[in-house]
Amino acid sequence: MQNNNVIATEVAEKQRTSGKARFTAYMQGMKKLERKAQMQKEAMMKGGTNA
Repeated sequence: MQNNNVIATEVAEKQRTSGKARFTAYMQGMKKLERKAQMQKEAMMKGGTNA
């Protein structure tokens, strides 16, 4: 019984960490997109249509 408990805890821990990693990667991707959009905005404000 105790052995099953340990395995269940490990599985739950793995799911939590993989979810966290996916969330972190998602947030990093969003930040990259925001930075890209910000650069395009700045280029447009400078009048550079060839951004």
